[in-house]
Amino acid sequence: MKYELWGNEDGYSFLPEDHSQKELITEDEVLIWTAEAETWQEACFKRNEYLGWNPYRPMCPHCKSDITYGEECCEDCKER
Repeated sequence: MKYELWGNEDGYSFLPEDHSQKELITEDEVLIWTAEAETWQEACFKRNEYLGWNPYRPMCPHCKSDITYGEECCEDCKER
């Protein structure tokens, strides 16, 4: 899947190319960069690298604790 990085002077929007979240893009944002990735985590790693940010750290969607790349949630939440 392709992901797009949009931006303006106020910041960035990063979303799938299919524009399923198009409402997140404001009228004054322009397309800056695209990435091909198999997962959201992989896309975020590539985005952070492109922007020169610290490496992306995935978080558990349930409790927001750090998780290992490729995992969907933390061990504590998997056991619930």
